[in-house]
Amino acid sequence: MFDIDTKRGIMTKLENMEGFSARLRDLRKERNLRQKDLATVLGLAQTTIANYEQNTRFPDEATLKKIVDYFNTSLDFLLGRSEQTHGAIGVQEAARLDAGSPPPLSPLAQSYLDSLLASDKRGAVELILSECEKGKPVREIYVEVFQPVLEEVGYRWEIAEADVYEEHFISSITVSLMAQVMQYARPHAVHRGTFLSVVGSGERHEIGLRMVSDFLEIAGWESVYLGVNIPSRNIIKAVEDRQANLLGISVTMQYNLNGAANLVSSLRSHRSCRDLRILVGGRAFQTDPELWKQMGADAYAASAEEAVVTAERLL
Repeated sequence: MFDIDTKRGIMTKLENMEGFSARLRDLRKERNLRQKDLATVLGLAQTTIANYEQNTRFPDEATLKKIVDYFNTSLDFLLGRSEQTHGAIGVQEAARLDAGSPPPLSPLAQSYLDSLLASDKRGAVELILSECEKGKPVREIYVEVFQPVLEEVGYRWEIAEADVYEEHFISSITVSLMAQVMQYARPHAVHRGTFLSVVGSGERHEIGLRMVSDFLEIAGWESVYLGVNIPSRNIIKAVEDRQANLLGISVTMQYNLNGAANLVSSLRSHRSCRDLRILVGGRAFQTDPELWKQMGADAYAASAEEAVVTAERLL
């Protein structure tokens, strides 16, 4: 016979499993991911994800944390104990979230930002390259340092805590450093295909797409970043010359969506691009989960990591 505390523990776990399986399935479908795709991201077998969603298995603490981090949600929401996507947080962090600010930086990211704000370019570069020398994976440098620091600086500019010259300086140093960091990358040996990427017409925000391009290169793609404001005819020629399988288009500002839609239409109407798959991303697509479909794209990715999984699925 089980004692009362043991019974309570069993009932709590069963309740958690039931809530978890439904929330995990919903979160996965919202991202347009297959069970196989999510398994790849989390480093698990597809059958494990299937068992989670069928309520026959429950993840350990480390896996739960990975899932929470990947979907940017809270443990309580994931377990079905709360309707709030973010769990209990401190007053200071709550105020930042209410103001639309990014979450607090990691110690490494904070040190990198502090060095740049102090105009210590050498110190910032040495800090990151030292981590690379120690064996820190390039993808982790991007996700844990570059991306959150750029989000933090952008937020500070929006609330007038940073000047535009500081944002441009930090962005330029980061882009330059990305090229150095990529020398430490170990691309996958299997050739996946050829990926071309272009920033939508009128856009100036390109670092996110550069990160996507680098992530796909690490994953085994021949990845070519074309840049900004490239005419449709030149993009079509690049697709033909490079025999590209996949094209990525990034749009940050909503008023530039029409230009991206026109580009997709041009590509679809050209016979040399008949087999080309089109992947879109950027902040402009976040307001409407169906927007990428209406534009005629083949898929949408919310992050560089998700772009790698989605690209593999498309081909």
